[in-house]
Amino acid sequence: MAELRKYISIVTDFGAEKIIDAVRNGEKVDIVHFAVGDGGGLPYRPTKDMTALKNEVWRGDITKYEIMEQSPNVIRVTALLPSDIGGFTVREMGLFDSENAMIAIANTADIVKVRSTDGMQTEVEIAMRIAVSNTDAVVFEIDPNLVYVSQKDLERHNTSDFAHEKLIARKIAEATIQRDIVIPITGWIENAEGGGGGVTITILQEDITKEMIPFVSIFPNDMSTARACGMSTITQTVEKGLQFYAEKVPNKEINASLLLLRATGGSGSYINNVATAEDVAEMLDEVFQQ
Repeated sequence: MAELRKYISIVTDFGAEKIIDAVRNGEKVDIVHFAVGDGGGLPYRPTKDMTALKNEVWRGDITKYEIMEQSPNVIRVTALLPSDIGGFTVREMGLFDSENAMIAIANTADIVKVRSTDGMQTEVEIAMRIAVSNTDAVVFEIDPNLVYVSQKDLERHNTSDFAHEKLIARKIAEATIQRDIVIPITGWIENAEGGGGGVTITILQEDITKEMIPFVSIFPNDMSTARACGMSTITQTVEKGLQFYAEKVPNKEINASLLLLRATGGSGSYINNVATAEDVAEMLDEVFQQ
């Protein structure tokens, strides 16, 4: 007997019915909100007959969606938990239409969401995949104020057919530093700023300045360690170093990839490589002025 997958994402019975009706009537199901919950304090396995999350703690806009190349009937939907909300652990996610019907639900490994401290940004990207019989039957309302920047996105610019995009890619490439780093288990201190508790560590890097914009991606094998210690999505640059925040000291070293943009006008970063449109515009302005 095949072992059941621990984490699943499913279309609800109500969602499936709506999609079938939409196909039959030549209409579309408009999915407008991405919600998360804490599962009522415990992990669980969702079922198709559910009509709501067990304990919803946040609902917001969808920021991105894409049809998966390997599976044309699977859609990856993304949202962004803002910096001003937190103090909970995400264990469940749901997609809702304009009539507040839950179209799909998923459970997930614990994602600790801390609140911003001392004005620092702590946005967290979240995503779920849904498999639908007809992807043309659903439409997503997207928040136009957010864009996504990752190393993969930068590399794509290099193969673009548009000269302007190639120029942007070259300018950005000239303004970046990329390397692997290790977040150690020693050197952590209690966080005394903002009254938020937790611990911080500063990793020395001689060529880093506080004006640089860092993007940090935890290696997949170390994600469980990062979650267990409540690693924040914030990575702040300081003079000759990077500062990390966590709820407690990790029980083993965490390996990560670091991308630094040599741009002024901002600090703070997102482990999931997410930036606001204003951050990117400001970054590009600074890069082209160099």
